[in-house]
Amino acid sequence: MKLYVKLVNMVLKKHPRAKLYAQYDILKGLTEEDEKKMIADRQSYVKRLLKTKEGFTMEGLFHGFTLKVAHLRPAPTIDIQARDLRQLFADMQWEKEGKEEEKQ
Repeated sequence: MKLYVKLVNMVLKKHPRAKLYAQYDILKGLTEEDEKKMIADRQSYVKRLLKTKEGFTMEGLFHGFTLKVAHLRPAPTIDIQARDLRQLFADMQWEKEGKEEEKQ
């Protein structure tokens, strides 16, 4: 996430009227507190989805993945399960990119 914050702040230096999404206000910059809030919001959202026991789709940089909650490895707590899922999904994004580069 730190890379994301630095990247967004660099883009904002070049394009000071940029927005993260069309419906949002113009973004002045991201801080460490913003980063922590984004991580906490995403963790909370994933934990809420995990509690439903239904599948959901996670969209990533390189591809989306439809997750079947029933197929997840059991964990002692939903916090650990959400953290493991986040790491698994991040790893999948980079593995897929590497495989595509090998094919080219």
